[in-house]
Amino acid sequence: MPLVLGLIALTLFALANRVYLSHRLLFSYDLPDSLLRILSQFRSTGRFFWAVSYAVIVLVIVRAWRSSPAWIGRTLVLGAALLQLAEMGPMRNDLRYANRASEPQALTESRWRPVIDRHQLVVLVPPAQCGGFRNVYTEIGRMTGESGIPLHSVVAARYGKTAPQSCRTALLDLAEGRLEPGALYIIDSGILLSLQQRSGQTAQCGQLEQLTLCTPQGKSLGLEPFPEREPILWPSEKKVLKANEMVGFLGIGWSSIEERGVWSLGYQSEVIVRLPGCFPGQRPRFRIEPFVGPEGQSITLSVNGGTPFSHVYREPVTDDIVAPVNSCDPNNPKAVAKFSVGNPLSPLELGMSEDVRPLGFRLIEAELLEA
Repeated sequence: MPLVLGLIALTLFALANRVYLSHRLLFSYDLPDSLLRILSQFRSTGRFFWAVSYAVIVLVIVRAWRSSPAWIGRTLVLGAALLQLAEMGPMRNDLRYANRASEPQALTESRWRPVIDRHQLVVLVPPAQCGGFRNVYTEIGRMTGESGIPLHSVVAARYGKTAPQSCRTALLDLAEGRLEPGALYIIDSGILLSLQQRSGQTAQCGQLEQLTLCTPQGKSLGLEPFPEREPILWPSEKKVLKANEMVGFLGIGWSSIEERGVWSLGYQSEVIVRLPGCFPGQRPRFRIEPFVGPEGQSITLSVNGGTPFSHVYREPVTDDIVAPVNSCDPNNPKAVAKFSVGNPLSPLELGMSEDVRPLGFRLIEAELLEA
Protein backbone atom coordinates (compact mmCIF):
# COMPACT_ATOMS: atom_id res chain seq x y z
CA MET A 1 0.00 0.00 0.00
CA PRO A 2 2.79 2.54 0.69
CA LEU A 3 4.18 1.82 -2.78
CA VAL A 4 0.75 2.28 -4.44
CA LEU A 5 0.09 5.52 -2.55
CA GLY A 6 3.56 6.79 -3.46
CA LEU A 7 3.00 6.03 -7.16
CA ILE A 8 -0.39 7.78 -7.11
CA ALA A 9 1.22 10.84 -5.52
CA LEU A 10 3.98 10.88 -8.16
CA THR A 11 1.38 10.59 -10.95
CA LEU A 12 -0.62 13.53 -9.61
CA PHE A 13 2.59 15.56 -9.29
CA ALA A 14 3.54 14.75 -12.89
CA LEU A 15 0.22 15.79 -14.43
CA ALA A 16 0.49 18.74 -16.85
CA ASN A 17 -1.82 21.74 -16.79
CA ARG A 18 -1.65 21.96 -20.60
CA VAL A 19 -2.97 18.89 -22.48
CA TYR A 20 -2.23 18.38 -26.19
CA LEU A 21 -3.31 16.06 -28.96
CA SER A 22 -0.33 16.13 -31.33
CA HIS A 23 0.31 19.90 -31.77
CA ARG A 24 -3.25 20.93 -30.84
CA LEU A 25 -3.93 22.25 -27.34
CA LEU A 26 -7.03 20.46 -26.02
CA PHE A 27 -7.40 22.26 -22.70
CA SER A 28 -5.43 23.97 -19.97
CA TYR A 29 -6.03 25.22 -16.44
CA ASP A 30 -4.22 27.77 -14.32
CA LEU A 31 -2.30 26.96 -11.17
CA PRO A 32 -1.51 29.38 -8.33
CA ASP A 33 1.77 31.26 -8.85
CA SER A 34 3.02 30.11 -5.46
CA LEU A 35 2.54 26.46 -6.49
CA LEU A 36 4.13 27.04 -9.91
CA ARG A 37 7.21 28.55 -8.26
CA ILE A 38 7.63 25.38 -6.21
CA LEU A 39 7.01 23.01 -9.12
CA SER A 40 9.32 24.93 -11.46
CA GLN A 41 12.29 24.10 -9.23
CA PHE A 42 12.17 20.62 -10.82
CA ARG A 43 12.01 22.13 -14.37
CA SER A 44 9.90 19.26 -15.72
CA THR A 45 7.60 17.57 -13.23
CA GLY A 46 6.62 15.03 -15.90
CA ARG A 47 9.85 13.20 -15.11
CA PHE A 48 8.34 12.10 -11.81
CA PHE A 49 6.16 9.68 -13.78
CA TRP A 50 9.29 7.76 -14.76
CA ALA A 51 9.25 6.01 -11.38
CA VAL A 52 5.63 4.99 -11.99
CA SER A 53 6.40 3.60 -15.46
CA TYR A 54 9.42 1.68 -14.11
CA ALA A 55 7.25 0.16 -11.37
CA VAL A 56 4.63 -0.92 -13.93
CA ILE A 57 7.33 -2.51 -16.14
CA VAL A 58 8.80 -4.42 -13.19
CA LEU A 59 5.31 -5.60 -12.17
CA VAL A 60 4.59 -6.90 -15.69
CA ILE A 61 7.94 -8.72 -15.87
CA VAL A 62 7.48 -10.36 -12.47
CA ARG A 63 3.88 -11.44 -13.20
CA ALA A 64 4.88 -12.85 -16.60
CA TRP A 65 7.87 -14.70 -15.14
CA ARG A 66 5.67 -16.30 -12.44
CA SER A 67 2.80 -17.18 -14.80
CA SER A 68 1.70 -20.73 -15.44
CA PRO A 69 2.78 -22.60 -17.45
CA ALA A 70 6.21 -21.15 -16.71
CA TRP A 71 7.70 -21.61 -20.19
CA ILE A 72 5.19 -19.19 -21.80
CA GLY A 73 5.86 -16.30 -19.44
CA ARG A 74 9.61 -16.81 -19.44
CA THR A 75 9.69 -17.02 -23.25
CA LEU A 76 7.79 -13.72 -23.43
CA VAL A 77 10.16 -12.04 -20.97
CA LEU A 78 13.31 -13.27 -22.74
CA GLY A 79 11.85 -12.29 -26.14
CA ALA A 80 11.04 -8.81 -24.83
CA ALA A 81 14.58 -8.52 -23.45
CA LEU A 82 16.06 -9.37 -26.87
CA LEU A 83 13.81 -6.80 -28.56
CA GLN A 84 14.88 -4.20 -25.99
CA LEU A 85 18.53 -5.06 -26.60
CA ALA A 86 18.09 -4.52 -30.36
CA GLU A 87 16.20 -1.25 -29.83
CA MET A 88 19.00 0.06 -27.59
CA GLY A 89 21.56 -0.38 -30.39
CA PRO A 90 21.61 3.32 -31.46
CA MET A 91 21.88 4.44 -27.84
CA ARG A 92 24.84 2.11 -27.23
CA ASN A 93 26.53 3.53 -30.33
CA ASP A 94 25.95 7.08 -29.07
CA LEU A 95 27.48 6.21 -25.70
CA ARG A 96 30.43 4.55 -27.40
CA TYR A 97 30.98 7.70 -29.50
CA ALA A 98 30.58 10.04 -26.51
CA ASN A 99 33.14 8.15 -24.45
CA ARG A 100 35.88 7.81 -27.03
CA ALA A 101 38.96 10.04 -27.07
CA SER A 102 38.11 13.73 -27.29
CA GLU A 103 38.24 15.45 -30.65
CA PRO A 104 40.67 18.37 -30.98
CA GLN A 105 39.22 21.83 -30.46
CA ALA A 106 37.81 23.47 -33.56
CA LEU A 107 38.91 26.98 -32.49
CA THR A 108 42.43 28.14 -31.62
CA GLU A 109 42.10 29.91 -28.29
CA SER A 110 45.24 32.01 -28.73
CA ARG A 111 43.67 33.58 -31.84
CA TRP A 112 40.11 33.93 -30.55
CA ARG A 113 40.64 35.15 -27.00
CA PRO A 114 42.26 38.52 -27.97
CA VAL A 115 39.39 39.23 -30.38
CA ILE A 116 36.71 38.34 -27.82
CA ASP A 117 38.41 40.36 -25.08
CA ARG A 118 38.13 43.58 -27.12
CA HIS A 119 34.32 43.45 -26.98
CA GLN A 120 31.58 43.79 -24.37
CA LEU A 121 29.12 41.32 -25.95
CA VAL A 122 29.28 38.31 -28.26
CA VAL A 123 26.28 37.58 -30.51
CA LEU A 124 25.86 34.36 -32.49
CA VAL A 125 23.70 34.80 -35.61
CA PRO A 126 21.50 32.85 -35.58
CA PRO A 127 21.67 32.31 -31.80
CA ALA A 128 22.11 28.79 -30.46
CA GLN A 129 18.48 28.79 -29.33
CA CYS A 130 17.57 29.09 -33.02
CA GLY A 131 19.80 26.16 -33.91
CA GLY A 132 23.01 28.02 -34.76
CA PHE A 133 26.63 27.11 -33.95
CA ARG A 134 26.00 23.90 -32.01
CA ASN A 135 29.40 22.58 -33.16
CA VAL A 136 31.46 25.40 -31.57
CA TYR A 137 28.99 26.77 -29.01
CA THR A 138 30.75 25.11 -26.08
CA GLU A 139 34.16 26.51 -27.03
CA ILE A 140 32.84 30.04 -27.61
CA GLY A 141 30.82 29.87 -24.40
CA ARG A 142 33.81 28.77 -22.38
CA MET A 143 36.05 31.57 -23.71
CA THR A 144 33.41 34.27 -23.20
CA GLY A 145 32.67 32.94 -19.72
CA GLU A 146 36.32 32.91 -18.67
CA SER A 147 36.71 36.47 -20.00
CA GLY A 148 33.51 37.65 -18.32
CA ILE A 149 31.98 38.69 -21.67
CA PRO A 150 28.18 38.20 -21.98
CA LEU A 151 27.08 35.78 -24.71
CA HIS A 152 23.80 36.61 -26.49
CA SER A 153 23.02 32.91 -26.90
CA VAL A 154 22.18 29.95 -24.73
CA VAL A 155 21.55 26.22 -25.00
CA ALA A 156 18.97 25.18 -22.40
CA ALA A 157 16.51 22.35 -21.85
CA ARG A 158 13.66 24.84 -21.46
CA TYR A 159 13.40 28.36 -22.87
CA GLY A 160 11.35 31.29 -21.60
CA LYS A 161 9.09 33.48 -23.72
CA THR A 162 11.92 36.01 -24.33
CA ALA A 163 14.06 33.51 -26.27
CA PRO A 164 12.23 33.96 -29.62
CA GLN A 165 12.60 37.74 -29.36
CA SER A 166 16.36 37.41 -28.95
CA CYS A 167 16.42 35.44 -32.23
CA ARG A 168 14.30 38.03 -34.02
CA THR A 169 16.44 40.92 -32.75
CA ALA A 170 19.82 39.43 -33.69
CA LEU A 171 18.68 38.49 -37.20
CA LEU A 172 17.01 41.84 -37.89
CA ASP A 173 19.96 43.88 -36.61
CA LEU A 174 22.30 42.05 -38.98
CA ALA A 175 19.87 42.20 -41.93
CA GLU A 176 19.55 45.98 -41.55
CA GLY A 177 23.23 46.60 -40.79
CA ARG A 178 22.70 47.73 -37.19
CA LEU A 179 25.72 46.45 -35.30
CA GLU A 180 25.54 47.19 -31.60
CA PRO A 181 28.60 49.19 -30.35
CA GLY A 182 31.04 46.95 -28.53
CA ALA A 183 29.44 43.75 -29.87
CA LEU A 184 31.17 40.95 -31.78
CA TYR A 185 28.84 39.13 -34.21
CA ILE A 186 29.78 35.58 -35.20
CA ILE A 187 27.87 34.80 -38.41
CA ASP A 188 26.64 31.51 -39.84
CA SER A 189 28.32 30.70 -43.17
CA GLY A 190 24.96 30.65 -45.01
CA ILE A 191 24.52 34.37 -44.27
CA LEU A 192 27.77 35.25 -46.07
CA LEU A 193 25.96 35.38 -49.40
CA SER A 194 23.66 38.12 -48.10
CA LEU A 195 26.50 40.11 -46.52
CA GLN A 196 28.26 40.35 -49.88
CA GLN A 197 25.19 42.10 -51.33
CA ARG A 198 25.62 44.86 -48.69
CA SER A 199 28.84 46.59 -49.69
CA GLY A 200 28.73 49.01 -46.76
CA GLN A 201 28.51 46.14 -44.31
CA THR A 202 31.38 44.06 -45.62
CA ALA A 203 33.88 46.69 -44.39
CA GLN A 204 32.93 45.67 -40.84
CA CYS A 205 33.32 41.94 -41.44
CA GLY A 206 36.10 39.41 -41.88
CA GLN A 207 36.97 35.80 -41.19
CA LEU A 208 38.77 33.96 -38.42
CA GLU A 209 39.39 30.23 -38.84
CA GLN A 210 36.68 30.10 -41.55
CA LEU A 211 34.05 31.68 -39.31
CA THR A 212 32.67 35.07 -40.36
CA LEU A 213 32.88 37.90 -37.81
CA CYS A 214 31.30 41.34 -37.97
CA THR A 215 32.12 44.13 -35.53
CA PRO A 216 31.96 47.94 -35.43
CA GLN A 217 35.74 47.80 -34.91
CA GLY A 218 35.98 46.49 -38.46
CA LYS A 219 39.38 45.75 -39.98
CA SER A 220 41.28 47.03 -36.90
CA LEU A 221 41.13 43.49 -35.50
CA GLY A 222 43.28 42.17 -38.33
CA LEU A 223 40.66 39.70 -39.56
CA GLU A 224 41.15 37.93 -42.85
CA PRO A 225 38.91 39.25 -45.66
CA PHE A 226 36.26 36.67 -46.44
CA PRO A 227 36.47 35.18 -49.92
CA GLU A 228 34.29 36.59 -52.65
CA ARG A 229 31.54 34.10 -53.29
CA GLU A 230 29.53 34.31 -56.49
CA PRO A 231 25.89 33.26 -56.33
CA ILE A 232 25.31 29.79 -57.70
CA LEU A 233 23.96 29.59 -61.26
CA TRP A 234 20.34 28.53 -61.56
CA PRO A 235 20.28 25.13 -63.34
CA SER A 236 20.01 25.59 -67.09
CA GLU A 237 17.45 22.82 -67.44
CA LYS A 238 14.02 24.11 -66.46
CA LYS A 239 13.05 22.15 -63.37
CA VAL A 240 11.47 22.66 -60.00
CA LEU A 241 14.03 22.81 -57.20
CA LYS A 242 13.14 21.28 -53.85
CA ALA A 243 14.35 22.96 -50.69
CA ASN A 244 17.23 20.50 -50.20
CA GLU A 245 18.51 21.48 -53.68
CA MET A 246 18.56 25.18 -52.77
CA VAL A 247 21.14 25.14 -49.95
CA GLY A 248 23.62 27.19 -51.97
CA PHE A 249 20.95 29.82 -52.79
CA LEU A 250 19.89 30.60 -49.21
CA GLY A 251 21.18 33.79 -47.59
CA ILE A 252 20.15 35.36 -44.30
CA GLY A 253 17.04 34.29 -42.41
CA TRP A 254 16.80 30.51 -42.83
CA SER A 255 16.81 27.56 -40.49
CA SER A 256 18.31 24.16 -41.32
CA ILE A 257 16.90 22.04 -44.15
CA GLU A 258 14.17 19.62 -43.08
CA GLU A 259 12.42 16.79 -44.89
CA ARG A 260 9.45 18.91 -46.01
CA GLY A 261 11.33 22.15 -46.69
CA VAL A 262 13.18 24.93 -44.90
CA TRP A 263 11.67 27.42 -42.43
CA SER A 264 12.32 31.14 -42.62
CA LEU A 265 13.70 32.78 -39.48
CA GLY A 266 12.81 36.27 -38.29
CA TYR A 267 11.56 39.26 -40.26
CA GLN A 268 13.74 38.96 -43.38
CA SER A 269 14.91 36.06 -45.53
CA GLU A 270 16.80 36.08 -48.82
CA VAL A 271 17.31 33.75 -51.78
CA ILE A 272 20.19 34.80 -54.08
CA VAL A 273 20.90 33.16 -57.46
CA ARG A 274 22.89 33.86 -60.59
CA LEU A 275 20.66 33.85 -63.65
CA PRO A 276 21.55 32.26 -67.00
CA GLY A 277 20.79 35.65 -68.58
CA CYS A 278 18.35 38.56 -68.63
CA PHE A 279 15.17 37.54 -70.42
CA PRO A 280 11.78 39.29 -70.65
CA GLY A 281 9.22 38.07 -68.18
CA GLN A 282 11.67 36.29 -65.89
CA ARG A 283 10.22 35.69 -62.45
CA PRO A 284 10.97 33.21 -59.68
CA ARG A 285 8.06 31.23 -58.24
CA PHE A 286 8.29 30.09 -54.62
CA ARG A 287 5.93 27.53 -53.12
CA ILE A 288 5.48 28.32 -49.46
CA GLU A 289 3.45 27.34 -46.42
CA PRO A 290 2.95 30.29 -44.02
CA PHE A 291 3.22 29.85 -40.26
CA VAL A 292 0.05 31.56 -39.08
CA GLY A 293 -0.76 32.83 -35.59
CA PRO A 294 -4.00 34.27 -34.20
CA GLU A 295 -3.38 37.60 -35.98
CA GLY A 296 -2.60 36.00 -39.33
CA GLN A 297 0.61 36.25 -41.31
CA SER A 298 1.77 38.65 -44.03
CA ILE A 299 4.58 37.80 -46.45
CA THR A 300 6.04 40.27 -48.96
CA LEU A 301 8.38 39.36 -51.83
CA SER A 302 10.46 41.66 -54.02
CA VAL A 303 13.24 40.76 -56.45
CA ASN A 304 16.22 43.07 -57.09
CA GLY A 305 14.49 45.87 -55.25
CA GLY A 306 11.46 45.85 -57.55
CA THR A 307 7.77 46.24 -56.78
CA PRO A 308 6.93 44.29 -53.61
CA PHE A 309 4.08 41.79 -53.78
CA SER A 310 2.31 41.13 -50.48
CA HIS A 311 0.13 38.23 -49.40
CA VAL A 312 -1.90 38.05 -46.19
CA TYR A 313 -2.81 34.64 -44.77
CA ARG A 314 -5.43 33.90 -42.12
CA GLU A 315 -4.80 30.17 -42.04
CA PRO A 316 -1.97 27.82 -43.04
CA VAL A 317 -2.22 26.96 -46.74
CA THR A 318 0.20 25.95 -49.48
CA ASP A 319 0.56 28.88 -51.88
CA ASP A 320 2.74 30.13 -54.74
CA ILE A 321 4.25 33.61 -54.47
CA VAL A 322 5.78 35.19 -57.60
CA ALA A 323 7.56 38.47 -58.35
CA PRO A 324 9.27 39.67 -61.57
CA VAL A 325 13.02 40.12 -61.82
CA ASN A 326 13.57 43.88 -61.67
CA SER A 327 16.52 45.76 -63.24
CA CYS A 328 18.47 42.75 -64.48
CA ASP A 329 22.11 43.63 -65.29
CA PRO A 330 23.26 41.72 -68.44
CA ASN A 331 26.87 41.85 -67.18
CA ASN A 332 25.90 40.42 -63.82
CA PRO A 333 22.52 38.71 -64.15
CA LYS A 334 21.33 37.71 -60.72
CA ALA A 335 18.17 37.67 -58.67
CA VAL A 336 18.11 38.72 -55.01
CA ALA A 337 14.70 37.67 -53.71
CA LYS A 338 13.87 39.33 -50.39
CA PHE A 339 11.04 38.05 -48.21
CA SER A 340 9.63 40.23 -45.45
CA VAL A 341 7.55 38.54 -42.75
CA GLY A 342 5.07 40.62 -40.80
CA ASN A 343 4.72 38.48 -37.68
CA PRO A 344 7.35 35.76 -37.19
CA LEU A 345 6.21 33.59 -34.30
CA SER A 346 7.65 30.61 -32.50
CA PRO A 347 5.75 27.39 -31.71
CA LEU A 348 6.68 28.14 -28.06
CA GLU A 349 4.73 31.42 -28.12
CA LEU A 350 1.69 29.66 -29.60
CA GLY A 351 1.85 26.90 -26.99
CA MET A 352 2.52 24.24 -29.66
CA SER A 353 5.95 22.99 -28.56
CA GLU A 354 9.23 24.10 -26.96
CA ASP A 355 10.61 25.28 -30.36
CA VAL A 356 11.74 28.92 -29.97
CA ARG A 357 12.57 29.63 -33.64
CA PRO A 358 10.60 32.69 -34.91
CA LEU A 359 9.06 31.16 -38.04
CA GLY A 360 7.44 32.99 -40.94
CA PHE A 361 6.88 30.38 -43.64
CA ARG A 362 8.18 27.07 -44.92
CA LEU A 363 9.87 27.20 -48.35
CA ILE A 364 8.96 23.99 -50.16
CA GLU A 365 10.20 24.49 -53.73
CA ALA A 366 11.17 27.12 -56.31
CA GLU A 367 11.11 27.51 -60.06
CA LEU A 368 12.40 30.13 -62.52
CA LEU A 369 9.60 31.11 -64.90
CA GLU A 370 9.99 32.91 -68.20
CA ALA A 371 7.54 34.68 -70.48
